[in-house]
Amino acid sequence: MHKLFSFLSFSLLVFVLAFAALAKGGNSVWAREIIIVVVVLAWALWPRDTPEQQFGLVWWLPWLAVSVFIAFQLIAPFGEQAFHTVMPLQTIAYWAIFSAYWLIVWLVANVSLSQARSLVALLVVLACFQALYGLLAFLGGQDTILGLWEKEYYLRDVTGTFVNRNHFAGYLALLWGIGLSFFFAYENKQGARPAVVLRVGLAVLFSLVLIIAILGSHSRLGMLAGLLAIGTWIYFYVSRGQADSKWGKSVLIGLVLVILFGMVWFGMGKLILRFAQLGENERYLVWDAMLNQPFSVWLFGIGAGSFEDFFRTIVPLNIQGSSIYYEAHNDWLEFTLDFGLIGAACIATAFVFWFVRLRPRHWSLLQYGAMSGIIAIAVHSLGDFNLQIPGVAVTFWAALGLLMNPNVSQDKIKLIRREPSPEHPERRRKRRHRSTYH
Repeated sequence: MHKLFSFLSFSLLVFVLAFAALAKGGNSVWAREIIIVVVVLAWALWPRDTPEQQFGLVWWLPWLAVSVFIAFQLIAPFGEQAFHTVMPLQTIAYWAIFSAYWLIVWLVANVSLSQARSLVALLVVLACFQALYGLLAFLGGQDTILGLWEKEYYLRDVTGTFVNRNHFAGYLALLWGIGLSFFFAYENKQGARPAVVLRVGLAVLFSLVLIIAILGSHSRLGMLAGLLAIGTWIYFYVSRGQADSKWGKSVLIGLVLVILFGMVWFGMGKLILRFAQLGENERYLVWDAMLNQPFSVWLFGIGAGSFEDFFRTIVPLNIQGSSIYYEAHNDWLEFTLDFGLIGAACIATAFVFWFVRLRPRHWSLLQYGAMSGIIAIAVHSLGDFNLQIPGVAVTFWAALGLLMNPNVSQDKIKLIRREPSPEHPERRRKRRHRSTYH
């Protein structure tokens, strides 16, 4: 039963990772509800008899911090200045999806090394599919997403199965470093690695496909996030001493050539033009309207998930009627406004304490890849709302779980590395025979 429950739970986790990205980036009807139900079921089925699992209170501290402040926002009388929510139903929905995300962190942090490698392999396949499907759909003039949903926006941009080009580019940036780590950290069941030339070739080809797709999205933040992801990964790679070998240097040279090729293919002029148009964006007006709110609003917050309804009451006159802002296009600014300075500071402190207390001592190359993606999305979210999109958010929280998984750490990998399988007697006899007569 242990193996059965573990298999079922892991299969549900795999389904969520794939479904969240493929179903319009998680924006299809009932997508969030499906994710919540499936993740809770996966967590309920996960075997509880493994001593290495994280059941301590410290593990749940960030989730408890978010839950406590949301409870304050729901319990406080409506209209009170301190800790009340503008829209209670949206606040409850926010808590439900965040709880599902945190369970994803818990599940990924508890998978075995072989399961973690399978998850990373799935993410690499999803990244390649998104990039290739997006490019082919764009070149073919396709006006639907997977033939299931109408593509209403960004018809002249590569978006994969996502609605928004920025979220598509952020998704690929998140998975770029993870994919590179997968190719260089991969080992078969006997602990052997594929040929160096094969791994370098696959890494360069993977990077080439991703960078062309990111550039084809025309997302400025996506381009910056992609460069940040690959730059961070190269830094981690060099700091681990991997670049000292000949093939390590080949990796860096290959990746630099891929980036240069992508920039030349896209056109440096177009790239510069995209960033020159940065000042024409309305999101600066949104941020200005938010920052001009009374200090009491910033101190206590407006309620988790209430931004859309709150912003309708403060929308500036110069952007009224031009568009509806459901999100602030800055996840960190919106998070602070949702929970207030007091709540945001307490929740951030809980996250930092959790991270410092429970993170593995020595990260593996896979975990450094996850870290590069997390950093890329954290920066990307300064100008967009990636963490509000399930397709990106599910993968982001899964990367955080991978980062915190002790079974994937470098120390654990060294301990469980398999010894070479014993040689068959007949094969050993023939080898000795050849060495004797030759």
